Amino acid sequence: MATPSTLAALIDTLEPDAPQVERHLWLVRLLDWMRGDRSSVATTLERLQLLIERLESDAELRARAQAWWLALLDGVDGTTLLADHGFAQRPAFLSEFFNRLLHHVLPATPQTRDASELYTLLFPHAFDAAWLGRLDEETERRLAAALGLSATGSRPWRAALEESIACCVSQICAIGYAPELRLRMGDSSRQLQTFRQLLVDFETLRQALQRRPLDETALENAVASFKARLDACRQAAAGVYAHLD
Repeated sequence: MATPSTLAALIDTLEPDAPQVERHLWLVRLLDWMRGDRSSVATTLERLQLLIERLESDAELRARAQAWWLALLDGVDGTTLLADHGFAQRPAFLSEFFNRLLHHVLPATPQTRDASELYTLLFPHAFDAAWLGRLDEETERRLAAALGLSATGSRPWRAALEESIACCVSQICAIGYAPELRLRMGDSSRQLQTFRQLLVDFETLRQALQRRPLDETALENAVASFKARLDACRQAAAGVYAHLD
């Protein structure tokens, strides 16, 4: 897959109505152009600044980029990235081992709705962590504005984020009820109540997020209660290690 040598060449091929695979491949090519030979984080960040400046100065290009971005987000399932990425998908060691081995050996495909697979395709190098970690708030703000997020107040990621947290909460509760942990937790009836209450606290948090007008105090209280319950669940699960001593 040849990477265009200039930003102008990339911009000429930006098509919001392109098939999903082409949208993903365009983003792969953009990131390859930004990385270059992966020898300089500063050069990558300078190229990102060039992209932002072009978006800011060209209204027609900005409109195309915003439509393309919304189409990209609408075409993938963000939950797989936010809730599942990096975690074992299979409880059996050998099954998980061979699954990860296949992913390592076989090339990733851009024809996917799985945001986790797409993320792996887009950021395959350790160098990516270096330049992403150097992004400052001003650059992030300008990029978000260029993609139309700040102007419209749109939060296309919010639903995916809420669903991802819901998936994680469900997994935590399922683990808490599993006999392998339940029978080894001290005062199991009280500990089970902790896991059960986590679902209630999350629903309270979700309602606080969706309330309009937003009640900042209620939201802060809901977040604090949810985090405290998560920590209680962690402590309850950690109690099983006493059986290994």
